[in-house]
Amino acid sequence: MPVRCSRWLSACVLAACAGCGPGGGAGPKATRVGMLPKLAGIPYFNECRKGAEEAAKELGVDLVYEGPLTADAARQSEIVNAWILRKFDVIAAAPNNPEAIAAVLEKARERGIRVITWDTDSVPDAREWFVNQASARAIAEALVDIAAGEIGGAGRVALISGTETAANQNTWMRHMREYAAEKHPRITFIDPPEYPGEDDARSYQAAQGLPGGSSAPTGSSA
Repeated sequence: MPVRCSRWLSACVLAACAGCGPGGGAGPKATRVGMLPKLAGIPYFNECRKGAEEAAKELGVDLVYEGPLTADAARQSEIVNAWILRKFDVIAAAPNNPEAIAAVLEKARERGIRVITWDTDSVPDAREWFVNQASARAIAEALVDIAAGEIGGAGRVALISGTETAANQNTWMRHMREYAAEKHPRITFIDPPEYPGEDDARSYQAAQGLPGGSSAPTGSSA
């Protein structure tokens, strides 16, 4: 995972600095990048931080990695606003709510800051580039194939996501339903999806509360 995230950040920085003039961040003042995860402290985004720090060291980038402690869209906007005031060169954001963060990202662009999104996209006008770890369809197909393998190709599958506004996970779930209908028609999904808010303990509780309890087949889109 750190190597993969290093590649993400490398691509993000190169894309964001395109057209900035000769040398990019190689001049006397290093390019300052603010990297915003959905939330800090969970294993996935911890690995992203490691990879980003490796890439920043290789590229000579001044990296600030900061995120809210919960999946809090308002706190994300506060962090971006602080980076705008500090005149960062690049902001790379993984939005908790694509629409909620759009205004502050657009504000950053108006101030001349290069804005990109990663892991989850915002609205297109709020950023210049979106860098993803894989296509939404490929992720969805892999999740359905794994679930199908675990339950012998037939059964009920619960979708335990993060937050209701997580655009990437909502897209994955839509593709999962489409792909299952095409390739694994004996799989059905328990509706509605569970949204425990990117919280491991609440995710476990949600799974326990499903029909059949802990024995119920579950698939996570988080």
